[in-house]
Order: sequence, then C-alpha cells, then structure tokens
Amino acid sequence: MNYLILAIYFFGFGAIAWKNLSWAMVILMALLPSYLIRFKIWVLPSTLLEGMLLIIIIVWLIQEGWPRIRKRLKKEISYQPYPFTLQIILLMLAATLASWLSPNSWPALGLWRAYFLEPILFFLVFINVIKSKEKLERIFWALGISALAVSLVAIWQKFSPVGINFFGHYLWPIPKLFWQEAISRRVTSFFEYPNAVGLFLGPIVILFFGWLVATLKKLKLNLFQVAVILFSGLAIFWAQSEAVLLSLCLAIILFGLFFNKRGRILTSLILVLILIAIVLTPAKNYLVGKLTLQDFSGQVRLQIWQETLAMLKDNPLFGAGLAGYQTKILPYHESGRIINGKFQPIEIYLYPHNIFLNFWSELGFLGLLAFFWLFYEYFKKSIKLWRESKNYYCRTLALTLTLVLLTIIIHGLVDVPYFKNDLAVMFWFFVSTLIILEGLKQDENKSA
Repeated sequence: MNYLILAIYFFGFGAIAWKNLSWAMVILMALLPSYLIRFKIWVLPSTLLEGMLLIIIIVWLIQEGWPRIRKRLKKEISYQPYPFTLQIILLMLAATLASWLSPNSWPALGLWRAYFLEPILFFLVFINVIKSKEKLERIFWALGISALAVSLVAIWQKFSPVGINFFGHYLWPIPKLFWQEAISRRVTSFFEYPNAVGLFLGPIVILFFGWLVATLKKLKLNLFQVAVILFSGLAIFWAQSEAVLLSLCLAIILFGLFFNKRGRILTSLILVLILIAIVLTPAKNYLVGKLTLQDFSGQVRLQIWQETLAMLKDNPLFGAGLAGYQTKILPYHESGRIINGKFQPIEIYLYPHNIFLNFWSELGFLGLLAFFWLFYEYFKKSIKLWRESKNYYCRTLALTLTLVLLTIIIHGLVDVPYFKNDLAVMFWFFVSTLIILEGLKQDENKSA
C-alpha cells in the first residue's frame, strides 16, 4: 500500500513537472525535509526528496536539455559554459574518485548520488528554469513554508516533548529522553538530533532577513517573512544550537555594518551596548568558555579534530573516502577524554564536525580544493554584485547571499553544514540564486 501511495504521488508530481517545472520546484523546496521519508526500490535506497529531484531533472532533460544538446551538436547554437563549470567538474571528479576509493563502496555511491550528482543537476535546472524575480520569490515562499513547518513542530516539542497527539498516536517526539528533560530540553523537530534544526534553519533566517530588508523599501511589512524569522529563531534557540546563534548574530551585525551609513551607525551603537553587557555580566565567562572550546562539546570536538588530523596525516591525498570516515578513523580513535576531571566516553561520529576537515576527509585534498575554489568564486561574484548593482533589491540580496555562505562556513567550523540531503540541495539553491540575481542585474543594465 505504501508503494501504491508513493507511485500515485510521483505520478501526480511528474504531471505537475511536465506542465510547469517552476511550480514543481516550488513544491520540492517546500518539502525539503521529505528526505526523511525513505524507501527501497529493489535494493536501491531512496527518499521522497530524491524521487522529486529525479523527476524534475528528467523532465527538464527531455523538454529542454536534450534538444539543446542536439542543437549544439549540429552547431545551430554556440557553446556557452555554465557558471562555476570548472569548480563543478573538479568537485564531481573528486567525489567520484572518493566513492571509488571508499572502504564502503555501496553507501559511498548513494552519497555520491544524493550529495553531489543530484544537487548539482538541480542547480543546472534551477538556473535554466527560474529566471525572473517572480519565480525566484515563489521559491523563497516555498523555502519559508518548509522553515515554518520545521519551526512549529520544534516549538510544539518545547511544551510537549512527547510530540503531537494525532488520534492517539504521538508524532515527532524528541527522540532521546535526556533531551526531553525540562531543564535540559533540546527540540529536534522532524530530525534525529537538535543541531539539525539549526543547520536547516540558520541560512534560511539570514535569507529571509535580507529579503525582508529588500522589500521594506516599499513600506510594506510582509508578515510571512517576519513569521519565518521569528519562529525559526525560537526553534534554533530551543534546540540550543549555540554555534548557529553565534553565526546568525555575526551575520546580522555584518549586514548592518555594510548595508548603508545609517545601518553602520545604528549597528555600531548596538554592538557597543552588547559588548558592555558581555563584559559586565557572567556572560563573558560563558562566551569565553565556548569560543575557547573549554566546555564539554568543545572538548569532544577537539578530540575529533585531533584524531581526524592524525588520520589525514597518513591519508593526505584521498582522505577516508565517501562514507569511509567511521571505518578509517577506528585505528586513531580514543574511547574517551578527561573532561572537568571525569572520564567521558566519546563515540565515533559520521563526520569530523569541521567544514574543512569534513570535505578533506570525505573527498580528499582535491575535493577540499574544489570547495575552496567554489567558495572563493561565490564570494567574488556576490561581493561584485553587491558593490556594482544599482538596483536596491539585487544589491540587498547580494549582500544577504554573501552572509548566507559566511554563516554556513562559521557554523561549519564546529558542525556538518553540507553532508545531508536537504542541506546539499539548499547549498546549491543559494549558488543558483546568486546566478539568477546576476541575470536580473544584466536585464536591469539592458533596460537602463
């Protein structure tokens, strides 16, 4: 019966995609957490999100991609390289090599498909289909719906950790008892652990903050944008995703400092007041302890990083391979660490919890270089667009996208902001949005 429901859903989604790809992409972005709905087709594991991605990609290839390739082969149209072509080729080469060299080849192939091939193909479809401000803002709305769904479940968990009572069945409870305790409660929403809430919602909060500022010039307050920012912020706070909260604060401060003269003055005053409050209250000791990694989570991460660096020292070129970290790290892993005078056991995590070590371990040194190059080109494009665009809307969103990636990197210093199905798609969505804004700027210059 479940497979029949899936078949009906995919048939309906395919019909929508065939008729209007942009609306199919709206549905996909509104259902980003649907990767949690998992199933198997024979021996091949898949997810609802992946099924929608494949339908969108296949429909685009049939309707536009393949006809364009044929015209190119007949030399009816000239070759025009896509943005970030070299970086994508290098990244796919590194990911493919990492899947071949992985000690766990079958899971590695699944990660290669879900984290690289499909999100990158989605990026190519996105920049070909979403070419107007109206279509782009529909995607923003869809992403906001997704954020609200995640946030509202998380907020419900704050007051009812056993989940939502649905005709006697409790949906989405907080999965572990020690996260349910009133004193130490950490919400998880649909996800398996609290930090996933911040990983998902953090970049969306920055995007919606910038989008709100970009549309405020019309003197109309969009309550939907405010609701996404407010509820997402509450969910992040109650998930106790401290690294996300810090990265969000830094991003908003930088936004104010770089936005305009009035913003610089106001932000500087607020920043001075915050610094005074930190220095004069116990918050100073707490913040220093967090930033110097003296607390429990910081000490755990220090051990993870030390073990990972030791492993990478012996495997500098190829790392552990996709899905190979837990296997390769075994000879270097210590069972625990003395923290606050007590021995604390430490498990082997899926990833090293540092954005650079994550890429180096999973994709090897080539993959690390590919992402460095991609980040550099992204920042170069977004900063150029922010500085050169005369359009208030494009200029504001260009600054926003700069800070979105900065938020991802800052949070990624202590977490894993890419290696999840929804996060990989979201990352390439932000890259796509930057390209769309460049196109809007070019249209603006032509009409000027």
